Amino acid sequence: MDRKVALFGGTFDPPTIAHQIIAQIAYAETDVDEVWFMPCYGHQLNKTPIAKPWDRWQMCQNLSDAMGSNFSVCDFELKTKSEGRLYETLKALEKESKENYELDFKFYPII
Repeated sequence: MDRKVALFGGTFDPPTIAHQIIAQIAYAETDVDEVWFMPCYGHQLNKTPIAKPWDRWQMCQNLSDAMGSNFSVCDFELKTKSEGRLYETLKALEKESKENYELDFKFYPII
């Protein structure tokens, strides 16, 4: 069985009400099963985030906890120290999900 996940990547420095609204709309207006916030480790345009990577992850976790069980946070780009290159991240996530989970994940980026 496939699990459809809307993947919402960004710096989230900090996550804002706009991020929350975008995630809620993505969930409500599509047929995804859940929305994952995915803070990047570094910024691909070489901007320096104010908050540290795992602090931004925690802020996203606090937001997703308040939003309900269909919202969560993915730490993939933090663990791999990625700069948020979407195509490479999607391919790597698809590969990891096939190797480590019984479900097949289908990822849909929120852009």
